[in-house]
Amino acid sequence: MTKTADQIYDEWLVLKVRSGDMEAVSALVKRWQPAALSYAQIVTREKELAAEAVQESWISGIRAIRKLRDPARFRPWFYKIIHNQCINGLRTHQKHLKVNAAQILEVDSMQASDNMDALEQTELIDHVFAKMPENQRVILTLFYLSELEVNEIATLLKLPNGTVKSRLHTAREAFRKLSKPSEPPTHPQKAFSYGVHLDE
Repeated sequence: MTKTADQIYDEWLVLKVRSGDMEAVSALVKRWQPAALSYAQIVTREKELAAEAVQESWISGIRAIRKLRDPARFRPWFYKIIHNQCINGLRTHQKHLKVNAAQILEVDSMQASDNMDALEQTELIDHVFAKMPENQRVILTLFYLSELEVNEIATLLKLPNGTVKSRLHTAREAFRKLSKPSEPPTHPQKAFSYGVHLDE
């Protein structure tokens, strides 16, 4: 399997971190911190709890980075650590999170006009997400914002690939229905959130 440019860069950073390069640690954190926080906030729905989970994830991740078999696979490996830290944090606060799986929005699911600006797109996504179950928000975020593959999400959520694909369809339909305006626009918006494209 051919490695992407992102995977090659992650691999290089991980190898540098393993050699004790502190600048590489900083670069790795800077590279993945925004996405890590976004995902943690989707899971926990609490900004402070998300920040704590991500901080603990970095501490655990850097300590265990030598255990990562394939340095090019840092992203899905680290997301699993974040996910587990979020669940632990929620349990500590005596909350319950049932993460199943469901994801992928089609290009036309946004149902927004071509002249909708980035802020309006984000506000619409947030408005729809607020109405969706936790499991669907998490999976959509994993697939589009985090750009994980179906098999990577299946591993993260401990589900069969077929189940992930099935629930992906369910989340797609749910998002489409919740985001449907009173009068459908002429052209669908081809972006999800945070600049992530929906082209399949």
